[in-house]
Amino acid sequence: MTNSLISLSQSAQRCHATDFKKFPYAHDFVLDGKPQTFARNSEGQLIPAVGSEVTTRYGKGFIERRHIGGQVVIRITEFNKTAEIAQYANPVEVNAIGVVKGYLSAEEYVARLSNAYNNRIMNKAIWFETRLSDMLASERLMELVLDDDCYLVTLKGAQDYLGATTFVYGASARPTKNKVTPAQLAYRAKIEALRTDDVVPEGIEDELAECFGE
Repeated sequence: MTNSLISLSQSAQRCHATDFKKFPYAHDFVLDGKPQTFARNSEGQLIPAVGSEVTTRYGKGFIERRHIGGQVVIRITEFNKTAEIAQYANPVEVNAIGVVKGYLSAEEYVARLSNAYNNRIMNKAIWFETRLSDMLASERLMELVLDDDCYLVTLKGAQDYLGATTFVYGASARPTKNKVTPAQLAYRAKIEALRTDDVVPEGIEDELAECFGE
């Protein structure tokens, strides 16, 4: 799978629907006469591309980077000025659940999310530096620190992809027959040589299979 990108609004001249008569194997669409397949996560959903414009409850922005497992970092470029995110009081302190103690603006809340993420990253970086003396790992972690207008979110289960229309795809793979390795050929030859009336001595076949990786 390549890092190629495609928009759902690509021109009709370049992008066409599936053509299983011409390409009798799995593909999602045909681009410039070649079958292509969308990259998908473990839940079978499309993967929005870095740079895709998105709309969240906090405002409009774009996907700045993508993490393994479906998480993405979103940078908000236009905050939702009408959003108010409720902050709840400690149930133990107020002896009740769901008591609102105040509200944060979208900008304030995203900054709080960013700060919480950065604290986790910095704690990990310090651990690598002080406990393992691994400066390289520590520095790489510190490169992940977010600005105040960015936050980490999981897109798994987000059926609308937060409005993203650009996704990762790559050339479809034509299915091929599994190649037989030399070790597998050797295994099969050994089995045939040991056969007596189509019966292999007990235990020998399993041992050979383990040795030759069959």
